[in-house]
Amino acid sequence: MEDVTERALPYDVYTIPVVKPLDADSFCQLARRYQQLVIVEENQRSAGIGSAVIEVLSDAYNEGRLSQYPKVRRVAIADEFLSVAGSQRYLQDAAGLRL
Repeated sequence: MEDVTERALPYDVYTIPVVKPLDADSFCQLARRYQQLVIVEENQRSAGIGSAVIEVLSDAYNEGRLSQYPKVRRVAIADEFLSVAGSQRYLQDAAGLRL
């Protein structure tokens, strides 16, 4: 697999260790810097970190702290019930989150 730094692609990678509280100012800075944000999480799409980021950006946009709302793409497990049990890796594979 190719290392991201070798390709000099125009993006950054950030880690968000907790859902709450989110640093709204940091997300506003990212939204001003990038036209698209991609949120990758290993949980279900609804009520996860992607949803929390969308809420923060929406509030900032509605309050006039952002002049442009970025596209936000969430990569997460679909909101569906999996009728299997197993390790985290097994469930990620079953949900199609891992390659």
